[in-house]
Amino acid sequence: AATARRRAALRALEARLEELVYELYTFELEGEPSVDVPTELTGAMLGEVFSASYEGEGSGLLYRIGYHLGRFIYLLDALDDYRDDRKKKNYNPFAAFYGEDVMTLCDDVEDSLRLELAALGEAVEELPFANEEALEGIIKNILYLGMPARMSEVLGRVRKGAQGDRPI
Repeated sequence: AATARRRAALRALEARLEELVYELYTFELEGEPSVDVPTELTGAMLGEVFSASYEGEGSGLLYRIGYHLGRFIYLLDALDDYRDDRKKKNYNPFAAFYGEDVMTLCDDVEDSLRLELAALGEAVEELPFANEEALEGIIKNILYLGMPARMSEVLGRVRKGAQGDRPI
């Protein structure tokens, strides 16, 4: 019975992820300059993945962790790809909305990334690590050191490119 429930849950997760991926795909095809929709969809995707195999009260917490992680990843990835996407004329919500105003883009995205990290941190602090000090240390190291470091690296590179001698 437990195996059948897991298989059904995986099929439901697969169907939900296909819906979300299709929504993201069609949104990006339309070329809308909004970052809200793709960020929301990516957050929902990871929220669904994180909470899919857990039954009970904790599934909401796991959804929140996945949701904020997904949003952070989308924002940072879109910023990281900003220059190449503009050059290659690929969809990027930041390129469409900010154009060449890289400094405002970076300031706005940094604020959004920090909000996602804060929300993610609040959710992670609610995890019942109990006697899992090593696991807790790894997760918190990634959250409090690794993710901010990667964020600073990408922001620094994009800002530096804006101050360089070559136009976008």
